[in-house]
Amino acid sequence: MPKNNAKSLQTAKRLKLKQGDHLVAQRVLYTHHGLYIDEGYVAEYSLDYGVHLILLDEFIADSKLRLRCHDQAKYSPQEAVERAKSRLGECSYNLLFSNCEHFVNWCIEGKEYSRQVDNIIGIFPPLAMASMVKELSDSAFDVIYNKKDLKDAINQAAASSNINPIIKTGEIIEDVSGINVLNELEQQTAALKQNIKKFKSKRKSEISDLKQDIKDLQNTLINDLKKIFLH
Repeated sequence: MPKNNAKSLQTAKRLKLKQGDHLVAQRVLYTHHGLYIDEGYVAEYSLDYGVHLILLDEFIADSKLRLRCHDQAKYSPQEAVERAKSRLGECSYNLLFSNCEHFVNWCIEGKEYSRQVDNIIGIFPPLAMASMVKELSDSAFDVIYNKKDLKDAINQAAASSNINPIIKTGEIIEDVSGINVLNELEQQTAALKQNIKKFKSKRKSEISDLKQDIKDLQNTLINDLKKIFLH
């Protein structure tokens, strides 16, 4: 490992990074990906140096850093780190098929894919259609030979080809600008729901108090009438 990692180690502690974290550095109009190893070092795949270790501060540079969660992680953080180390020295970088994002996803999930590349392909209809046709061809095979339901096969093809305009638009905006629009919308929606819930709770409480006031007033009137007619 490189030396002089004191500053990067402090940065890692400040950011509370954990071994095996998927790091995303926001560059200009694209994102750069790396896997946090430990002690202030990151494994990255670059065109110039292949798979190598770099200091965290050098990886971040002047970029905004965020973490990407993996709901379908196949390997533990420690296993992901070992998988990254096993490819150190590899120099087969390819922007479309083996880039930094492919590398980190492979370390964590065991499969190579790049959201940025998929979404760029999705922008161009011919390439997107080629992707969809491939998935439909595979699905047709399942229908004919494996007696799979046609509707399920088509739905699976659409899902496998990553064609979802809303999600893809949100992902492209995040990769280009660093702003997670869908997450922001979800948070704002949750906050709105919470405010509505509080409003309803407050109104319910006010109505309950009003009913009690009316009941107290009725009891007072009844007692006053009793005093008038009984004396």
